[in-house]
Amino acid sequence: MATVAGICLLSSVALLFAHWQSHKPNQGESATLSISDNSGPTSGGGGAMWMTDLSNPQKRMGASHNVFVAKIVKEVSRIPLDNHPQIQFEAQIIYNIKGNLKGRVIVEQQIGENNDPDTFSTLGEMKPSSTYLLITRYYAEKNRYTISAYSGGITPISDDQNLTDEQLKNLVKENERVKKLEDAYKNEIPLVADVNTGHAYNSYQSLAKDQKKALESYWAGDEKAIDAITDATVALKKSAPASQPPPEKSPEVPAGPGQDYGY
Repeated sequence: MATVAGICLLSSVALLFAHWQSHKPNQGESATLSISDNSGPTSGGGGAMWMTDLSNPQKRMGASHNVFVAKIVKEVSRIPLDNHPQIQFEAQIIYNIKGNLKGRVIVEQQIGENNDPDTFSTLGEMKPSSTYLLITRYYAEKNRYTISAYSGGITPISDDQNLTDEQLKNLVKENERVKKLEDAYKNEIPLVADVNTGHAYNSYQSLAKDQKKALESYWAGDEKAIDAITDATVALKKSAPASQPPPEKSPEVPAGPGQDYGY
């Protein structure tokens, strides 16, 4: 019996290594999804799956590594991956909600099964010269930011290519979703899996007091204040003050077979 149980367990783990798929909850269904941890410095594209309720803004922010507004510069490449091709874009950072990115980065968007964008996003492919709010996890091995496939991972800000960075920032500061995510970040619930593996990148709890003040100043319009956040990527289990409550552990458990994916 032990051998049979072991085989079943290995089969379940193998299933969990499949790539992310979107999950659209039915009415009244909890949006509890599993997340693939591809963020380790030596990860090869498959990792442990952990469940969390992404309909909860605090958990959504806790499951992310970087949340920012960026203007898409150009498509860099496309990678066929089963029925879920990945598109890499070069993007210019306009504004940070979580993290301290500057300049240009590579972001990755997954398209749905059989190239149906509705499987992953109702927006379809992002367009060069358009600006978006992006919720991402950092993939260290490839030095890129993978966009959340779950609803709201991509929020359009503007498709006007003639707007300056300053004009885009003014739009961002008036955006209600941006404001809600900033509030959620200050009360985020990190993934226990990220905390335990040192991948709770840019966690709010790991920021020093002066860094939190600098972040508030940055959000208020002081762009240079972001420079004070020189190392926001700190493992919570090493740096979180003992006075702060530990990250929530429920319902975060290893995902079982048949669980839909989609961070």
